[in-house]
Amino acid sequence: MLLSCALPARRRMQREEERLVDPQALKSAARGAGESYRQSLQALLSEKSEGLTFVEVVQALRERQGHDVPGTL
Repeated sequence: MLLSCALPARRRMQREEERLVDPQALKSAARGAGESYRQSLQALLSEKSEGLTFVEVVQALRERQGHDVPGTL
């Protein structure tokens, strides 16, 4: 019951957020840091047609991006 009440409010909030978003700023942000991850992920997945587990994807992305996160995974 609580979920059904929250959904309309969430939809209203989402519409308001969409209204306030500057499309150019959003486009620029998408081409920023996220773009290199997107390209790396796309290349990684095209190289591994047999598929990867989530952990393998994260590890491979870290390696491709040169990120060292000690103590994780």
